[in-house]
Amino acid sequence: MSETIVSCKGLKKYFPLRRGFLSTLFSRENLYVRAVDGVDLEVRKNEIMGLIGESGCGKTTLGKTIVRLLDPTEGSILFKGEDISKLPQNKLIKYRTKIQFIFQDPYESVNPRYTIFDIVSEGLRINKLASKEDIENRVYTALKDVRLEPPESFYDLYPHEVSGGQRQRVAIARALVLNPEFIVADEPVSMLDVSIRAEVLNVMLDLKDKYGISFLFISHDLATAKHICDRIAVMYLGKIVEIASSEELVDKPLHPYTQALIAAIPVPDPRAPKVTVKAKGEIPSAINPPKGCRFHPRCPFAFERCRIEEPQLREIEPGHFVACHLY
Repeated sequence: MSETIVSCKGLKKYFPLRRGFLSTLFSRENLYVRAVDGVDLEVRKNEIMGLIGESGCGKTTLGKTIVRLLDPTEGSILFKGEDISKLPQNKLIKYRTKIQFIFQDPYESVNPRYTIFDIVSEGLRINKLASKEDIENRVYTALKDVRLEPPESFYDLYPHEVSGGQRQRVAIARALVLNPEFIVADEPVSMLDVSIRAEVLNVMLDLKDKYGISFLFISHDLATAKHICDRIAVMYLGKIVEIASSEELVDKPLHPYTQALIAAIPVPDPRAPKVTVKAKGEIPSAINPPKGCRFHPRCPFAFERCRIEEPQLREIEPGHFVACHLY
């Protein structure tokens, strides 16, 4: 068993719901959007852990909560064995360089008024981690690691002067320059053309192998997650419903929701076996999630117990966990 670098236990993140005057007048009940609702997850050292699910299931909120861009409502977040879930901001600063976040949109996540050198070096300057000469050396190395070469030719360029793929690699270099041990990558290739997605994914794989960085790779694309991830966790309506190695999850999905996600992937080979499970209807509201199993209103295999009792993650096979009453 590899060393665990980040783990969360019973992690919750609720957002209070703003209501109008009349609804507040007639009801004093506080309503919350339960974006993350009791998640247990661990990421091991030198591992890429995938996190997949439909839009709105809470993937990004979970990632931001783990790195403390959002404060958790409840639960614990352990980084190398130390609970950082309740640390005040002044004590959290020393962890900021070791835990980084790559945002989804490279067009919005970098300051258009900064040069690429200023963008990548900003974290070093703010945290006073290096001298002026050392900053230049570390920026040079970071840009070279993400394959922006020759690095010095990008120093004085602004974000609008480079392509989308290069801009995303600038965002990766900005996280990399701080020598982090753990990075949350929030759909880092979803805004890019297909022709350059593989290049950015290969950069992440190289960084994992070269520096031993652990990643939480958030995506709605199961095919991409299978290519890059060691293990994959499937999230539905604020809950983790299945965890397994990437190969086993795709080849032998157990949870009906995972089966439905795989069934939605186009397969060019007509002779390939097809998974025919389909989810019914739309995702329920995160304000008032269904009782019992949250997937039961859409599940073709649901029975009475699913409507009453919430299933817990259980290890069905070595390393393969699933939250489903069918097992």
